[in-house]
Amino acid sequence: MRGTYWYQESRVTHIVPEPLVQQVVTAIENYQRADRHPPKHIFVYRGGVSEGEYAAVLNIEKEAFVKAFGELQKKHKNFKIPLLTIVVVQNQSNYRIVPTNPPSNGKPHEQNVRAGTCVDKGIMHPELTEFLLVGHKTIQVGLGFYSTYSQLSQLLHSGHCTSRSLHSGVGQ
Repeated sequence: MRGTYWYQESRVTHIVPEPLVQQVVTAIENYQRADRHPPKHIFVYRGGVSEGEYAAVLNIEKEAFVKAFGELQKKHKNFKIPLLTIVVVQNQSNYRIVPTNPPSNGKPHEQNVRAGTCVDKGIMHPELTEFLLVGHKTIQVGLGFYSTYSQLSQLLHSGHCTSRSLHSGVGQ
C-alpha cells in the first residue's frame, strides 16, 4: 500500500492541529520521495463532522495544512504549494430520494434509485458545493442510505481560500 495515513481516537470529531502539521509534512515528503515531485492537488475527505462543526474544520484543520505548507517551503526552496480541497463526507444523511416511475410490483432494488446515482441540484444546500451519492445497491425498499459530500474550501496556489458557505462566513 502506497501513501501515508493515520488514525484518530474513535468518537473524537476534532483533530489536534500540532500533530496534523507534522503528519502533513511527513506525508508530502514521502510522496515527493516516491514520485520525485510534490503533489499538485491534495484532497482531504473528512468524516464525523456535523454542519455545525464546518467552521472549526476550516479554521483549525485548514490552517494546519497552511502551516505545513509553510514549513515545507522553508525546508525545500522549490516547494510549490499544492491545491487543497477539503470535503466533508456525512454517511448519516437525512435526504431520501426515490426513482421516477418505479415499478409497483418490482423487486425491492428496482423500487430504489440505482447505485451510482449522484444528485447535485434541486434538493442540495443552495450555498454549498455539495452532492449526494448512492454508493451501493439497496436491497430492501426504502432502506437506501446515501452519503452527502460537502466541499468546504479550496485553497489555491496563492494561499487564498475560496468557499461558498452560509455558515457564519466560513472560509471568507
